[in-house]
Amino acid sequence: MTGHSRKKRISIWILILITVGGMGLRLASCFWGYPMALHPDEFTIVDNAIDMLRRHSWLAFVYNRPDQFEIKCNAALFAVASRILFGVPAYEAFESHYMAFYVIARGFTALFGTAMIPLAAILAGRMGKNVNRWATRLITAFVFAFSPILVEHSAYATPDIVLTFFVLLLALLAQMYLESGKTRWLWLSVVVTGIGISIKYPAGILCLAIAAMVIYRCIREKTYGKIVLYGILSVGLLLLTLFMIAPNLFTDFRSVYDTLVFEARPNHLGADGLGWSGNLRFYLNAMIRDLEPFSLLGAAAGLIWILRNRSERTAVMLIAPLYLICISVLSLHWIQWGIPIYVFYDLLTAIGFSALLHWIRKTGWAPLMKKLVSAACLLFTGVLGFNLLLSAMGQTKNKLVEDTRSVALRYCLENGVNTANSLFEGYTPLSPNGAAGYRYYAFHMTDGKACVNEPYATKRYFITSGAYSGRFLEESEQYPDEAEIYRAIPDSFEEIYRVEGAGSYSRKIFAYENIPCTLRFLRERYPCTGATIYFYDLNPQYVTVEKTGEENVGLVVEDGQVSTGNTLQTWAVYNRDDGKKVLLCAENNLALGWSSDGSLITVEPEAENECRFEVTGRSTGIALITENGALTLENGKPVLRPPEDGNAAQEWTFASANS
Repeated sequence: MTGHSRKKRISIWILILITVGGMGLRLASCFWGYPMALHPDEFTIVDNAIDMLRRHSWLAFVYNRPDQFEIKCNAALFAVASRILFGVPAYEAFESHYMAFYVIARGFTALFGTAMIPLAAILAGRMGKNVNRWATRLITAFVFAFSPILVEHSAYATPDIVLTFFVLLLALLAQMYLESGKTRWLWLSVVVTGIGISIKYPAGILCLAIAAMVIYRCIREKTYGKIVLYGILSVGLLLLTLFMIAPNLFTDFRSVYDTLVFEARPNHLGADGLGWSGNLRFYLNAMIRDLEPFSLLGAAAGLIWILRNRSERTAVMLIAPLYLICISVLSLHWIQWGIPIYVFYDLLTAIGFSALLHWIRKTGWAPLMKKLVSAACLLFTGVLGFNLLLSAMGQTKNKLVEDTRSVALRYCLENGVNTANSLFEGYTPLSPNGAAGYRYYAFHMTDGKACVNEPYATKRYFITSGAYSGRFLEESEQYPDEAEIYRAIPDSFEEIYRVEGAGSYSRKIFAYENIPCTLRFLRERYPCTGATIYFYDLNPQYVTVEKTGEENVGLVVEDGQVSTGNTLQTWAVYNRDDGKKVLLCAENNLALGWSSDGSLITVEPEAENECRFEVTGRSTGIALITENGALTLENGKPVLRPPEDGNAAQEWTFASANS
């Protein structure tokens, strides 16, 4: 075996080890939050794949990203896995084993994230033909294997990593077409773009890259007439690919249009208000910070190398600025939206460090100077690589430590806190994936204090997460009323429990800060990670409403009608700002109301016909009087009757039911 063959073989084994290491971190992270599904977006893929199987249909009625490719692939995986693991169809096993399907869907994304590692190495090796190709490939593979953003998002059942894989695949196919002119690479590029659009609509940006490829080749070959021909054929093939994957994107285009209009909305808490230039800076900053700001040295070297070695192979790097400019036009910004851009920066940086080593070896410097500079460059590259590896490991450990929502759920189970007696926000144990949203509108301000609004007066607990309240507090200038309420809640209600993510991994910007901090994080043991969750006691006034002097005769609700019974019902007394009181049934959160004949019924809180009582003290009890009459028993049935000289109002007792 020659020396060259031996080096190639060793390099291949190193590439395999790097890929396996990257895959290990990704697959381990797939168990994040187990047994709770914590991610706010994963249900779009998982639940719709199950729904597809339940209906025995190829159509997935979801349009917002549109996630069609992943839904179809996951549906197939679910069908096979469920038969093997549970012996029943996936839609039957889902309810009792739902988290297993989330892990499978995350594993699907992780496989694409893993496949991206050798794909990027191949792509970089083709661009770095004038430097050490294997050095370029291995550096690229290492960067892609241990990029914290790629590791994190490869473990979510979301579309960004899968889309990024196809963006890189398009870049490779574009290289082949631009270099050879063979149309099979063009048609494959079109198919890949169609798949990309079925994953996320912004992949349509890649159509501009395909158009540029066709125009370039036709001008170079002086076959100008083929520009129109290839354009028509490409559009047809693109639409056919998209139709094969998701025909309902065409047959139900109205839903697609409505969804696109909604997704293009200008406002979203924590992700708006930057404008085009602000979004541009946001993505560039996230891209650079992922590899560490000193990676700019490698990126600069890579850019210089590409400009000095311009070719069809390096032209595909223009996909990145094209995508960046277009995606920044959108009103909103999310860090994961920029992943198809970040990978090109990763490629540029890896090529740059390989080029630096190549240039140093090719200089006319004295041997000692060359060795010293090479050693310094290798040391610098090694430190950045070590920082990257540690960051990926820290990111993975952060996913494997128990989440605060899981800890808080145990508190709920042990203390009777549930969805019926609680007012809870998203990213809390009762809504771990954020579906409940925010609940600031359940409060209003009175004399500097936060007060519960009437429709929520039956709730005993308020549960919030720093993941939501923190966003409003950080953007208090844009959301002043909401921020005021969140600031007032701790002073207005008793905090009865708090769970903090003491072990949450926070990556430092620079390697010299991050390495010791991450080593400490990896070495120490932490009880939980995640946003801080707060429990407050809203201290509602629970009572039973009993007829004074008649034992165990009180107001009860049966089928929406109010009567009296021996089994006393719990009511919440809500004190209105006008001094009147409203009774709300704690069981169904409906208010005591009146009908036209004076009988009592339950109505929605704040309805026009709800009973708003003035409470008047009597010798042995209280009188409950509204503008429509006083609460009176008539033939054993509670009704409202006009008081006669103040004597018709019978006496009642509010017996405390607070435990």
